[in-house]
Amino acid sequence: MNETPSAPVYAAREWYRFFDTLHTYMPTSATFTPDLTPAVNIAAVSAGPAFYVQMGTVVTLTGTLTLNPVIVGNTAFFMAPPVLDGLTLSTAAGTFVTTASGFSDVGSVVKSGGGLQFRIAVSNTAAAVYAFNVNYQIA
Repeated sequence: MNETPSAPVYAAREWYRFFDTLHTYMPTSATFTPDLTPAVNIAAVSAGPAFYVQMGTVVTLTGTLTLNPVIVGNTAFFMAPPVLDGLTLSTAAGTFVTTASGFSDVGSVVKSGGGLQFRIAVSNTAAAVYAFNVNYQIA
């Protein structure tokens, strides 16, 4: 016997959109002023413009800061994450870099306690503006 296959059944476009929105997080974005704390070999660190976007439990930070180290070599400072909503920081990763003349510094950002630690080995003691991009997850 030769049977004709039945045509597939499609859900109406409206139902598809309804079910799709149940599985989609709507991003939340805003500006914030980073709370920065010097830790190792830093005379001062100050915040510039900064933004965040939250998508579910993942938060992305981007912005600028001015770093003024005391000596050439390893430095570190901390940033309080702007969006925790009573939750805890579980993982984090990021980088920050400057394009100032005479600098070739690239730093890393990691989770440290309940905040973010920025670490960099600076090659110059002059103050410079750095741009950062960090992702972290809250749990």
